Amino acid sequence: MLQSVFTGASALKTFSKGMEVVGNNVANVNSLGFKSQRAEYTDSFYNIMQKADSSPTNGAPGHQIGSGTRIGNIAGRFTQGPIQQTGVDTDLAIYGEGFFQIRDPDAQDEGNATLFTRAGNFNWDTQGRLVTSEGFIVQGSNGDVQIEDITKVDSFRFDENGTIRLLLDDGTEQTQQVFLTNFQVPGKLAREGNGYFSNKGDAASQIPDGLVPPTTLGTGEIKPYSLELSNVDLTGEFASIIANQRSFQAGARIVTVSDTMYGEAVNLKR
Repeated sequence: MLQSVFTGASALKTFSKGMEVVGNNVANVNSLGFKSQRAEYTDSFYNIMQKADSSPTNGAPGHQIGSGTRIGNIAGRFTQGPIQQTGVDTDLAIYGEGFFQIRDPDAQDEGNATLFTRAGNFNWDTQGRLVTSEGFIVQGSNGDVQIEDITKVDSFRFDENGTIRLLLDDGTEQTQQVFLTNFQVPGKLAREGNGYFSNKGDAASQIPDGLVPPTTLGTGEIKPYSLELSNVDLTGEFASIIANQRSFQAGARIVTVSDTMYGEAVNLKR
C-alpha cells in the first residue's frame, strides 16, 4: 500500500513539471520568434515481483509493478510562426527553417560569443552595425553586418533575399547580405532566454558551411519589413492544461486513497 503513495506522488511531481512547460508556452504567446515546447511522459522503473519462466515447455510471464511516471523528454517545436508585416525598415522575418546568427561583441570566450535567434527586430547602432535590442551584431556575407560610414547613407532597403542596398550621398550604391544558418537537430539547441539559442559543444550539428545565403542548404527566405511571431497554439495549450489538471487530480486521488488504506491497516490493532 505504501508504494502506491509514492507512485501517486510521482504523478503529482511529473504533471506539475508538465504544467510548468505549458505555462511557459502560454506566457510567451506574444514573444517574437518563440518556439514552444512539449512535455513527453514515460513510465518509470519497475519492481520485479517474479521473474519470467524461460522454460520452453512452461514459460510463465513475470510479474512487475511500475513505480509511477516521469518526464522522458521536453521537446521543442520548431514549426513556422505567423509572419506579421510591420513596415519597419530593419524588421526581418524568416519564412522556413534556419536562424539568424548573431555575435556578442563583449563575450570573453569565443565559444560563448555566437548565438542564434528567430526574432528579427533589429536596429542600427551608433557604429552602423545591425544589432539586436541587446546590442548583439547580426552576421552576414562580410561577418558583422555594418555600414562603414552611416552619415553618408541617404537611404537603404532590404530585398527578399536579405540583401541590404545602401544608397550613398554621392549617388553610389553598396550592398551587403544577411546570411542564415541551420541545424540538423534544432531540438538540441540550448535556450538562453531573450529568444536566443546556443550550440555549445556542437550538440545540434550546425550545417557544414555555417552561414549561407537565405534559401540555400535548408534555410528559409527572409521577409523584410516583417516579424515572426510565437508559434504557440493557444487552443492546444488549453487542452494540455485540462489534461495535466485531470491527471494531477487522479494522482492526488491515488495518494489520498492509499493514505486512507494505510490508516485502516494501522488501526487494525484497535
